[in-house]
Amino acid sequence: MRALLIFLLLFARTAWSDDPPRGRLPDGITPTHYALDLTIVPDQERFNGTVTIDLTVSKPTNVVWMHGVGLAVERAAIANADGTTLGTWEEIAGTGGVAKLTLPRALPIGPAKLTIAYSAAFDRQLQG
Repeated sequence: MRALLIFLLLFARTAWSDDPPRGRLPDGITPTHYALDLTIVPDQERFNGTVTIDLTVSKPTNVVWMHGVGLAVERAAIANADGTTLGTWEEIAGTGGVAKLTLPRALPIGPAKLTIAYSAAFDRQLQG
């Protein structure tokens, strides 16, 4: 659950740079609403989920930075007025959980919807 909470709570802002941010994520995309669909089976080691996040894009970008520790992302896509674009998810080593979603084309300014299907291990440290 820690991975999910960090993913949700720290997705405060995103950037248009290819350099991983340190600390607070830069401006460029602002989340405005979260919707979660979780499958949790307590006797299993992992849980599955889908998060859909409504976004406001204030600067065109093809890189979305967020926090997401230990997520195994199966699919990440952003939908906007131009259609749906699949992205490539990468957790950046040595950053404490910063993840990069790279899109094949830039998101234009305006509303968008990010959907991420993932799985993650339960945190046995009772943190998060």
